[in-house]
Amino acid sequence: MLAVVTGGGTGGHVIPAMAIREAFLKKGVDVLYIGSKNGIESKIVGSDVKSLFLNLKGIKGKGFLEAIKGLYLTFVAFFRLLFCFISIKPTVVVGTGGFVCFPAAFAGFVCGCRVYLQEQNAVPGASIKLLSLVARRVFLGFEDAKEFLPKTKTEFSGNPLREEFLTQNRGYQPHKKGERLKVLVLGGSQGANFINKLILETLSLLPKEDYYFYHQAGEKNREGIEQIYKEKGIEAKVIGFAKDIHKYYFEAHLIVARAGAMTVSEIIASLRPSILIPFPYAIYDHQRKNAETLQKIGATYLFLEKDITAEILAKTLKELYENPDKLSDMSKSLSMIKFNNAADFITKRILEDVNCTKTI
Repeated sequence: MLAVVTGGGTGGHVIPAMAIREAFLKKGVDVLYIGSKNGIESKIVGSDVKSLFLNLKGIKGKGFLEAIKGLYLTFVAFFRLLFCFISIKPTVVVGTGGFVCFPAAFAGFVCGCRVYLQEQNAVPGASIKLLSLVARRVFLGFEDAKEFLPKTKTEFSGNPLREEFLTQNRGYQPHKKGERLKVLVLGGSQGANFINKLILETLSLLPKEDYYFYHQAGEKNREGIEQIYKEKGIEAKVIGFAKDIHKYYFEAHLIVARAGAMTVSEIIASLRPSILIPFPYAIYDHQRKNAETLQKIGATYLFLEKDITAEILAKTLKELYENPDKLSDMSKSLSMIKFNNAADFITKRILEDVNCTKTI
């Protein structure tokens, strides 16, 4: 059996695709990954991965000429994949979103493959919405996404995560009074300038002996931000991009980050309290919706970018430093969210459907 796994453009689509790929391989299924030459996947997917990279660009949110070019490249990719699938005869196509997902999954449907989707966000993207019409099943990272999709086809799975988040002890212990509050700041692998700037402005308002920061700042910002921590006299480990980011999650007492689907899912997996500041320009405002799933159970502080200031963030950090029990309560709230090995769950359900051992 051959499975095609496709999705890319951002790490939020690539990480689930790679996790699903690994789960299929463990079950003895041959896998071809399809991505875009112009997405982040071309940089992070290793040469050992059986893959096909297409010349594709996004359409949504682009200018007129760029959108026309993106549409043309999508048609070219679709017909190329039609001929490819006729030749290699995959049994299933699994799409995790992004601009590469649509031509690959739709070509699979036309060729008679069974199409399955995995949506990471609380608000589905355009590709997933369209493809849900031809898919057999849409696996959801957040329950809230079902209101935007054919309800008879949706099933909650959680988001497929890197294996390291599944093998760690999920226990949470807050800091004791007098100990440092360890804060993980996720400025992003590329560097989220707003988060970086906000944290640096906040440092001057904090008692330096009360905090320790792990700060993923983006490689281009690492040295400059590291120097600012030294000047402020606050202990910190500043990193550019960490492939072993899970270690810092489980070391930290608190996360400060945007609210991308995978970040929120990693917060749930690690049971870490958080302060979330959604990216305000995300399509469909999905980051705010992701964060609201945690806010409504009391597991996070949610601040819109237009409302948050260094003074407000410093006040919140001081309150949490003084109230370890509040952090414990936030972590306990996260433990109420259904959590499983999503990649294993998804691949099991797909194989059950293909083998007709159960009705999916």
